[in-house]
Amino acid sequence: MMALRSILLPAFLCIFAASAAAVETDARGSASGDGRYHTEEDAVVIDGRIDFDVDIGPFSFGGAYRAYDHGDGSYNPRGIDPTYGIWHRYVEGRSGDFTARGGHYFSTFGRGLILRSFEEPALEHDTSLDGFIAEFEPEKAGFTGLGGEARERVSKIKTNVHRVRGGRVQGWLGSRVSVALSGLDRSVTKIDEGITLPDSLTEFADYVVGSEAEAWLGPVSVVGEYAYRDGDYYPDPDPEQGNLEGHGFYLAGTFDNDWSTLLAEYKNYYRFEHALINPPTCVKDHIWILMNRRTHLVNLGDERGFLAEGTLMYGTDIQLTGGASEARTRDGGLSHWEIFGQWDNAVPLWGISAAAGSWSREYTSGKFTEYITGAIDFEFEAGPFEILEIELQAQSIEEPSEESFEDYFAAVAVYPKSTLTVSASSEITTEKNLDRDFWLFGEVRASVTDDVEVALGGGSERGGKKCSGGICFTEPEFVGVRLRFITYF
Repeated sequence: MMALRSILLPAFLCIFAASAAAVETDARGSASGDGRYHTEEDAVVIDGRIDFDVDIGPFSFGGAYRAYDHGDGSYNPRGIDPTYGIWHRYVEGRSGDFTARGGHYFSTFGRGLILRSFEEPALEHDTSLDGFIAEFEPEKAGFTGLGGEARERVSKIKTNVHRVRGGRVQGWLGSRVSVALSGLDRSVTKIDEGITLPDSLTEFADYVVGSEAEAWLGPVSVVGEYAYRDGDYYPDPDPEQGNLEGHGFYLAGTFDNDWSTLLAEYKNYYRFEHALINPPTCVKDHIWILMNRRTHLVNLGDERGFLAEGTLMYGTDIQLTGGASEARTRDGGLSHWEIFGQWDNAVPLWGISAAAGSWSREYTSGKFTEYITGAIDFEFEAGPFEILEIELQAQSIEEPSEESFEDYFAAVAVYPKSTLTVSASSEITTEKNLDRDFWLFGEVRASVTDDVEVALGGGSERGGKKCSGGICFTEPEFVGVRLRFITYF
């Protein structure tokens, strides 16, 4: 199949290129690369990617090529198998309000309770669907029909093949209310290359239907979405139970004016986990490394909770943000809570551009791990440098055993000129029984041209969890030299 695709794509390129002279054309894309040498593992890793899109009149085609290889060693920073080949490819046609696309595509229904297929390269998350999608979007309405397949790599020998078929209808009631209905028929095939299993443990099918509504009234907006699923529940198969019902519910309201913003969100998920959804988490997404590393992972099988957040703007320079979140199981048991706050200065005040704090707990079997984190960011104009930035973070962790330790993170960046950045970051931990308790990494980043940026760094970086929008990825520790580049065309 891959060989056939490798032949068809150049054929499409030739066909479209031959007709390009007669119609308006446009091409764009990017190329990026990451090459590193892990000195302690004596491992060389390469990761390169080219993305491109070409428009020829009412038609478009494009895709992505990826080359990733970590050799034969155990150091595998992206956690995937080596690959050299087409990562994505598609052909698309447009006519007025109608669009049809074949190949790889991403699609989101509502807030992602019924469907959200997307890619987040930094987190090695890719749930692109390979199939066909058609969209018709006349004024104040929208219709989507699709079918496709996505492969979820669970381990070296286990893969889940997801197939979906369905659609969405959206309409407007006046100018302030939007409503929509969505539905998908889904199936999952579990492939285990190490053992042959009966169909009852490898073949699953369910369906999910839902409705959503959103309304705007001056500074207030409200959105709600409910989804119901029935059928096999592949994340927790139990042949004796037969079909299992589940649901997902999300409700949010916002208030926004010139000096403040208020947000309140509520979630309720039960037997709802699926690789092709990504509903709201009702958990704060932190930009600070130590806070982000402790982000709560939502249990879509059994979790309800809320997020409340408020922001006050003092003039055009100062912004204060604070809030809290909580998550519980259906029987009322605590899973998580967090209180957080942040102060941002558009123009540094006493050198401080931002300061933040967070206090949270994660519960397991009635016991909790507690995290208390503080962070501060300084920015100065310093002599020969255009800007000097200093970032300091500290985190205290108390385990259920009542043992505790601290993590400390510091980073410095200087900008000798607008096209050059020199930075260094370090981390120290008092956690016991680790092979290393200190990490230091330096990097020089330069804009070679307006469209090309290169970064060269070396030292040691601590591994850990990185999260965004409910998706998390754990990177291993790195010790060595790394070269990165990105260019746009």
